[in-house]
Amino acid sequence: MLEKVFRGTLTGAVKRELNQLRRNGVTGESLLKRLSNIYDQHNLKDAAAQRSLQMGDRPTPRIICSEAFV
Repeated sequence: MLEKVFRGTLTGAVKRELNQLRRNGVTGESLLKRLSNIYDQHNLKDAAAQRSLQMGDRPTPRIICSEAFV
């Protein structure tokens, strides 16, 4: 779930914190804990839910007709 959220559109503040983690070489359990903290601190749960709702509101495009050039 965290991976899906962090692969989406992020704010500048979240991007800065992620870059800091990368520069500091944080890995393993410590990385997971920090990502969870960022997720909670920046209300990314709400952002992910909002994105899902917006995606669900979009109609699915359909091809009504097509032409072939001969």
